[in-house]
Amino acid sequence: GTSLPLSVVSLQLNSVGFNQISKLFVTPMVLCLEFWLDGATMSGPRIMALAVMCGFLVVCLGNDLEFNKKGFLIASLWVPLGGFYKVQWGRVMKQHQQQQAQSSSSSSSSCKDESSSSSESRFVRSVLDATVVVGVVVVVLLLV
Repeated sequence: GTSLPLSVVSLQLNSVGFNQISKLFVTPMVLCLEFWLDGATMSGPRIMALAVMCGFLVVCLGNDLEFNKKGFLIASLWVPLGGFYKVQWGRVMKQHQQQQAQSSSSSSSSCKDESSSSSESRFVRSVLDATVVVGVVVVVLLLV
């Protein structure tokens, strides 16, 4: 919920080049979060391709890296929140695909443990609610 508003505020406070580089850092953040939360790994060639792309964009946009403290703070909040949002969205999509596959394969399949999935969804909702509150407070403080 707060990722898009923080992105817009970051663009307003920073130069376009700094904002593009901030956007670029969302992808490595997603990879780190997936590794940390899910144990997902990435192949060596993909890591190299990502590093080359990041390096190329930093060099190309290096002339336009003007930013201020407020803008840097917003970008520092936005990158992890954007990464977390993308990881959670990926989880929801995988869960939805698994549920569709289970329901189409047979109607008498064994049920999952409902208590663990409901406690995980409560945790995700509480984290997302907290990020909304933090984002709104930061945006209000910066606009004052």
